[in-house]
Amino acid sequence: GTGRGGDIYYKGAWVLHPLRGMIGDELFFQLLSEFAYPTPESREKTDGTQLRFVSSRDFKEHAERISGLDLEAFFDLYLNSANLPDLKWEREGRTLRIWFENLPEEIDFRVPVEVESGGEVLRPVVGRESVEVHLNRREDPAVDPRNLILKAQVFVEE
Repeated sequence: GTGRGGDIYYKGAWVLHPLRGMIGDELFFQLLSEFAYPTPESREKTDGTQLRFVSSRDFKEHAERISGLDLEAFFDLYLNSANLPDLKWEREGRTLRIWFENLPEEIDFRVPVEVESGGEVLRPVVGRESVEVHLNRREDPAVDPRNLILKAQVFVEE
């Protein structure tokens, strides 16, 4: 474990990783750059005067502007909820059902989840309700192969 209170040291990075997966590298790095340096003048300063106080809400709103996405549920779950969801899936033939469990009732959390099957990568948007994905091959797919989803565990239903 990380010890008492260790979560505060790592949580920012843990939240940024799935955000990067959601919006893609190009927008993610634009988001970080523009948030750190909001004006052309701030990019030129090296004396510390470019620093400013910001909040999580400021970052969320900036991320929404850059991505064009509503990220309220994403930040509610990852910043304001103590527990992480479980990503569950089951396969029957060429049909994969995938869903999240252990989501707080009040949070309508839905994110794209990468599913790799036969060299193809699909990105179904998954939430509390199960989503069906039709696979090209009968072999087991790789679900979230790059670990872009911040989750407690992945479960394969028997």
